[in-house]
Amino acid sequence: ADFARGDEQIVLADVNSFAPTGAQSGGNATSVYDYFTACGYRCAYRAVAQASAAAVGGPSDVFPRYTTWAGWASGDFMATCDHIFVSKGIHVSAVLDVPPLEELAYEFPERLPNASYPSDHMSLVADLVVP
Repeated sequence: ADFARGDEQIVLADVNSFAPTGAQSGGNATSVYDYFTACGYRCAYRAVAQASAAAVGGPSDVFPRYTTWAGWASGDFMATCDHIFVSKGIHVSAVLDVPPLEELAYEFPERLPNASYPSDHMSLVADLVVP
């Protein structure tokens, strides 16, 4: 973006919406996630997964399995709509994963929020190295 003057950037985003229409740098992105990656940002969680896959072999296309999981009488809503995006020049050394689905489902049938996780979104945490 023009306002950044080439400085490194960290974007924390709740992106449960469609990509902006008519945006020049986002190309044909259909989601805000795709828009940010088309603009040159990297997902911190995916960066760690790709580095781990390169080192030990394994899946490299990993997000948290969910960042929100609400339980209603009409059914559950689960999605990964929260992200940590970083620009080039920022190294992602580690991320904290969300609790396993099975654990959350067993311990908290009401899903999120609950007594242990008081938000309808999980916290995302990343260790970032900024030059």
